[in-house]
Amino acid sequence: MEIFEACSYHPNIGIKVLQQRALITIVDGKFDMHDFVQEIGYHIARGEHPNSPEKRSRLWNSEEIRNMYLGDATMENDKVEAIQYLYPPNDHSSSLFCKIVSNMKKLRLLNVGLLEYHNLKGPTFLSNELRCIYWDGYPTSPFPNNFQPMKLVVLKLTNSLQKELWKGYKDIPHLKV
Repeated sequence: MEIFEACSYHPNIGIKVLQQRALITIVDGKFDMHDFVQEIGYHIARGEHPNSPEKRSRLWNSEEIRNMYLGDATMENDKVEAIQYLYPPNDHSSSLFCKIVSNMKKLRLLNVGLLEYHNLKGPTFLSNELRCIYWDGYPTSPFPNNFQPMKLVVLKLTNSLQKELWKGYKDIPHLKV
């Protein structure tokens, strides 16, 4: 629950109503939701703009994300607030993914799994609105110099070859994980 609150994501369904019906459970301090609740959330997010994922506040469908960066990876985006992208095997366009992330100005939650990261250059811009970064396989390059992680609460980088996160000192007063 703390991670979701820290990232400014609060469930729209009352916890006491869902826990009693086993739609949402808390296991080891983390939310676990029934697939039905997750599907409702997906339908709500898709309903924002059914044919234009770049205009939605949340993205998670790998095919739609790939179609976005195959279309125009340089287009600035001020709509997307959360993205979950688990890089599919044999898809060699992770550098294009880093380009679209570089154009997401209001991003608050970033959950990424890249498999091909050894020679990849990371994003040139990361939103200062980011509260949670989960990135498996972050590229070897440091975070962009202009990234000011003042609102960052969770930073989890796994399988990364980075030697440093950034040059110099950064104030991260809210970092918990």
